[in-house]
Amino acid sequence: MNSLMNASREKRSARYFKQAPAKDGDQMSLTSDMLRLLMAVNENKDIQEIGSELGMPPAQLKKNLAKLLNIGLIIPVQKGIPCYSPQFIEIIIQHLAHSVGPMAQIIVEDVLADLNIMDNRIPISMAAEVVSTLSEEIPDEAQKIDFKRAMIELLSKQKR
Repeated sequence: MNSLMNASREKRSARYFKQAPAKDGDQMSLTSDMLRLLMAVNENKDIQEIGSELGMPPAQLKKNLAKLLNIGLIIPVQKGIPCYSPQFIEIIIQHLAHSVGPMAQIIVEDVLADLNIMDNRIPISMAAEVVSTLSEEIPDEAQKIDFKRAMIELLSKQKR
């Protein structure tokens, strides 16, 4: 269910997709429409443009796009979305490490992957969600509050 919610969130925010790197040994079955969509995905074409070219109705396009996202054959491409710099993630890791220790790096990587954030660039529109999700990994309530406060201050000062 969580992957469907992520797919829905991605479809709302991303309009461009690209094929994901192939994974050796994975076998899956695709419908002809899914295969047509997969072959047409091009990070330089808006998904509506691709749907139009394929003559695929919007509901069918949405369904097939969600399936391809869920099985990892395509990934969203963020174009022109304002993001925080990649150094911002390092700062988050340092702050989180004060509460969870050396696992901070792994936790951040997992959360970013779960939220489909690629290229070490957190979209400004998703920063609050990232901080909230990371704070849930802090077991101590006082440290959780301190982390959130530090992140709010950091977000207000951070250069993009």
